[in-house]
Order: sequence, then C-alpha cells, then structure tokens
Amino acid sequence: MKKYTPQQTAYYEKLKDPRWQKKRLEIMQRDNFTCQCCGETEKTLNVHHKTYKRGRDPWDYTEKCLVTLCEFCHELEKDSMDNAISEISGTLKLVFLSRDIENLNYALACSKTKMHPYDISMAIGSAFLDPIIMEELYKLWQARYPGEETNG
Repeated sequence: MKKYTPQQTAYYEKLKDPRWQKKRLEIMQRDNFTCQCCGETEKTLNVHHKTYKRGRDPWDYTEKCLVTLCEFCHELEKDSMDNAISEISGTLKLVFLSRDIENLNYALACSKTKMHPYDISMAIGSAFLDPIIMEELYKLWQARYPGEETNG
C-alpha cells in the first residue's frame, strides 16, 4: 500500500470538497467528457492541474489551468512533465537568449487556452517576427553553421 505524506493526505482530502467536485464537473463538461490528450471517452477521467501554487486549494485555479485527462494520460503527464521541462529548458538555453524565450512565452500565453498545433506555430512565429530577433537568430545560425546558405 502506498504511503502518503501528511501534505499529500491533506490535499487528497480537499479533493472530496464540494467546491472541487463542482469545478471538476465544470471542466469535464467544458472538455465534453473527453481526454484532451488521446480523445478517450470510455475510461475513467481525471481533471489535471497544469500547474500548482503553494497554498492554493484545488478549486482556486482558473479554467485554463485545468484539463480533462484519462487515467493513463494523467499518470503519463505527472511522470513525464518534469523531465520534459528540464530537456526543453536546456535546449532553449543553448539556442536562444532570455529575451527571446520571454517573447516566446508571451506569445504562447496570448494564444488560445486549447493549443491546436496551428495556434502553437502561429505563437512561435509571432514571437520571432521582430526583425531584431530574426537578425539575432540568423547570426546564431551563421555561427553554428558557418559557410552554409539558408533556404530563404
């Protein structure tokens, strides 16, 4: 049997609170009782918190911070996110300057809550439409691949 810390036990007790049950139902209804990762509708569904803030109750999050996931995708999400963030962080640091990453973050934050691949590509594109950023990216590319020509 899995042992929980006192903090985990207290948090799991809060998930029984009617305020969380109401919020959970609202999110599942918004998502049409469908896993937003794989499209599953027949398996047990969970409402996943995309982020956590210390001291905040489960029902005190905005709708954009919550998403419906099936049990499998929920477990996968919980297990994989820290590693994925660490990997992407390392890649971003190698390729971009902090200002560029801030622009990208802003563009993504301004995009729709449900991020369709087209929306993501538009957000990324808009982050780098700034001619100064594009010039800096070109210089980085030239430094990395000296003597090669671009396609554009």
